[in-house]
Amino acid sequence: MISPPTPACEAATYDGQISNLRQEFNQITDPRATNCSYSLADLLMCVFAMFSLKYESLLDFEKQTQATTANLKNIFGIKNFSSDSCLRKVLDKVDWKELRSLFKKQFDQSRKLHIIDKYHYLEEYLLVSVDGVEHFSSKKIHCPSCLTRQHQNGQTTFTHSMLCAVLIHPDQSEVFVMGTEPIQQQDGSEKNDCERNASKRLVDWLSTNYKDERLILGNCLGTRFI
Repeated sequence: MISPPTPACEAATYDGQISNLRQEFNQITDPRATNCSYSLADLLMCVFAMFSLKYESLLDFEKQTQATTANLKNIFGIKNFSSDSCLRKVLDKVDWKELRSLFKKQFDQSRKLHIIDKYHYLEEYLLVSVDGVEHFSSKKIHCPSCLTRQHQNGQTTFTHSMLCAVLIHPDQSEVFVMGTEPIQQQDGSEKNDCERNASKRLVDWLSTNYKDERLILGNCLGTRFI
């Protein structure tokens, strides 16, 4: 007789991951009034679905056929779809630090399933690669928090970038994001300077949230044990 799957194993399935993610999204603080047409969990799940399915833009994600909309509702549990302008307006107000905490919860889940055991290096360490990622760039659209890059032709490019800390291992093809930290205007204009300053905040966060782990952090600027 086959034993039923444990709750931890069920949570590790794709459907289990989607269900858990939605539960976590329901706990995120909604910065809007209570009488909203779309729940914050639905909006966050829309964005997750868009990135999971590699849509090129929010506008492309909005233009769904009825069949695609029905599939997305079934797979991701989305009840109502909003316009891309509504998504942008609401997401700008969400506290990113609440979302960052989900990485640690996913790590703990993987630890229970002994997945993290496969990533031990030199028996007791975990290798963490830290690198900068530019996730927004435009010469027209910008906000007060944008980083700026001046070009010789006089044009300005507005960007948003972050540092990502990713769990890696030489023998494993999959990687797991452990934490992120946005690069801010006050971090400086030079690439190495701004990444170094943002990395100080990221290291502090990793040290607090992964205090029971022995981590080796590395990037182009050097290596650090925490």
